[in-house]
Amino acid sequence: HKSIPLTKMVLPIGISFFTFQQIAYIVDSYRGKLEKHSLLDYINYVTFFPKILMGPLVSPNVLLAQFHDESKRKISSENIVDGIQMFIIGLFKKVILADTFAKAVAWAWRIGDFKQISSMDIFLVMLAYTFQIYFDFSGYSDMAIASAKMLNFELPMNFDSPYKAYSIRDFWKRWHISLTKFLTEYIYFPLGGSKKGEARTYLNTMIVFLISGIWHGANWTFILWGILHGVFSIFDRLVERFRKNIHPALQWMATFLTINVLWLLFRANSIGEWKHALSQMLRFQDTRISDGLIATFIQPESKLLTKVFHLDFFDGNVRGFWMLAFYLIGFVLCLGFENAYRRKYKKNILTAIFFAILFVFTLTCIGSESVFVYFNF
Repeated sequence: HKSIPLTKMVLPIGISFFTFQQIAYIVDSYRGKLEKHSLLDYINYVTFFPKILMGPLVSPNVLLAQFHDESKRKISSENIVDGIQMFIIGLFKKVILADTFAKAVAWAWRIGDFKQISSMDIFLVMLAYTFQIYFDFSGYSDMAIASAKMLNFELPMNFDSPYKAYSIRDFWKRWHISLTKFLTEYIYFPLGGSKKGEARTYLNTMIVFLISGIWHGANWTFILWGILHGVFSIFDRLVERFRKNIHPALQWMATFLTINVLWLLFRANSIGEWKHALSQMLRFQDTRISDGLIATFIQPESKLLTKVFHLDFFDGNVRGFWMLAFYLIGFVLCLGFENAYRRKYKKNILTAIFFAILFVFTLTCIGSESVFVYFNF
């Protein structure tokens, strides 16, 4: 018999999310947590379209209770409006922000050899990927939650401004929240959680993060990424009592830079590639910014905005104006605004016009790059 090369096997999109949903249903059923369930309930739970590909992961009880709630079958104009607004925000995050930062990241990997890229370029590409993966994944989550909301269903918040975190443990309370809850409930707690002494707590933490890394892919980069997140989470526990003596700004900066470095590992094709990129960046011998990197931020929509808002002076006299603009927008949205899940907008004509313009503008900018990062997992 001929062996089948595993690298060429075709897997369904979202297989990892689909698998976790199956595990949640089976385990909850075994534990007796499902008050009543049937084949139809099971099918509805695992195939509920807003969450089937990339989450959010939701407890069977939470969703099944809504399926059986008669009030959910009534049309709610408020939920439809809120859902449309949130969907447009998610689409904007993906198409305008994530896809633009994706071009900057792709530019670096097209070159292939990080020795040919300046230290500043690598730093900016690392930051671009940090923004890309957040706006890409949170944009999808916003659209999934919005789609469910328009149908009167509530899905849990999946992101809570993760780049505002002051520690790695805080980051994981804000990033991919539904995955963190799943791993905590179905792996961490059954292993004993934090109730069997410090050594066992640290071991359980490492096991959870190792599984998280493996879940993302069968590559040593993902495994090391999970291990390092586990190590930093344990370190956070060990120094928790001393953190009050450190200024919050320094805590945030250390956490944000750590997350960036680990995202660079997540994106790398190999651990060796990550080490080369990191080594080249940390030398910081060359602070020039390549024209090729700057050019990735000059999109057709950038030229349109230049004309509409009369930005010709800045575009012509400030080198890398649009690159600076996108990074500034990234920081402002990540650090300066309330989470889209909690944000409420006034329902008036001005709000309607704003979202209509944003939607049309975003639709005109959709290109071939509009593939979600987490479709690979």
